[in-house]
Amino acid sequence: MKEDVREQVINCLRKNKNIFAWTPQDPEGIDPGVITHHLNLHPTIKLVKQKKWHFGPKKDKIIQGEVKKQLAAGHIREIQFPEWLSNVVLVPKPDEKWRMCIDFQEQPGRGFRRETLVASHRWLIHCTRDWPGHSTYHPSRG
Repeated sequence: MKEDVREQVINCLRKNKNIFAWTPQDPEGIDPGVITHHLNLHPTIKLVKQKKWHFGPKKDKIIQGEVKKQLAAGHIREIQFPEWLSNVVLVPKPDEKWRMCIDFQEQPGRGFRRETLVASHRWLIHCTRDWPGHSTYHPSRG
């Protein structure tokens, strides 16, 4: 990137820093239904209780930190499922950080269909289109 273009980008970002969400609590005014999801499970399917995975001290610390952040932001809450357990998965990000995901692969009848995912992405875009902030949402990046 040329130096003058780099300076313009930096100045633009500094001038508009108020439109970015810096913490999970920042995006106020968005309906929680936009980011709330429910598992699409068939009611007659017996759920699988996965064996608990062990990650080691370094990854356990990363997982505990992410869980604490999500609990503090009110994005997740603790619930008990004695008949069901799906493990978390740490996925490396390009910036050498980690993304925490849930492993639903062993759950039978989970019913995730591409049409449902595309429809929910369209709904997300529709619900946030009038939000005053700039969105960089991309379905393949989460």
